[in-house]
Amino acid sequence: MRTRLILTASVLGLAALVSGCATTAATSPTNSPEATTAPSEAPEETTAPAADVTAGWVSSGTMIGIVTIGSSTCVPVVDAVLAEGDTLSVTLKDPDASTPCTRDLQPRITGVGIPEGIDVTKPVTLGVAYNDNTTTIDLEAAPAPAADPMEMAPAAGYVGPNTIGLGTYGSSTCVPSVESAEPGDDASNLVVTFATPDANQPCTSDLAPRVTTIHADAGVKTLTVVDAGTETSVNVLAGSF
Repeated sequence: MRTRLILTASVLGLAALVSGCATTAATSPTNSPEATTAPSEAPEETTAPAADVTAGWVSSGTMIGIVTIGSSTCVPVVDAVLAEGDTLSVTLKDPDASTPCTRDLQPRITGVGIPEGIDVTKPVTLGVAYNDNTTTIDLEAAPAPAADPMEMAPAAGYVGPNTIGLGTYGSSTCVPSVESAEPGDDASNLVVTFATPDANQPCTSDLAPRVTTIHADAGVKTLTVVDAGTETSVNVLAGSF
């Protein structure tokens, strides 16, 4: 997979984190003819690296997971999707301004369903527009999608470096969250345990695709997903990150 980043309005970068170094002055002895002052030190500036947008197949050709960096509780939402030939253009926007956002910087995954007209068994060119940035991503061909996506079992795939997207179906307002992710029987297996949802959390009764972000090293081929005591084995689609 090759990612080409095109800046359309301004260079995308995370805000510079600037830490000032204190400057102290040394006072001369009482009878010294003149005071000396320690030379001031220039403040050190540390700038976080620019965050790339990455993407990959999540649910066996029925969904793409798009990864951005930002608040883990304010995942970008899909604003528009346009399909033309082998090209898929997606516009993302930030969630409603009333959404409470944590101040962390984490990979977030936005799930995008594949519209009619896109043949996922052939390479697809994905264009992602988010804020002032446009990214073009070449996706390799995906496995043929299931005839009825709603009957699909959980599916997963690498959507970025050390980032796996796990697609499941259920209430759109109650996306599973990860309580723990630990190595399994061998290095290619990861045991992912979902957290027990809050009993007071309101969940809609719809059946929609959800994508859960899982942080993992490269080389994971299977997930053992533990949800309410039930274990499910899920194959992980490889990615060229």
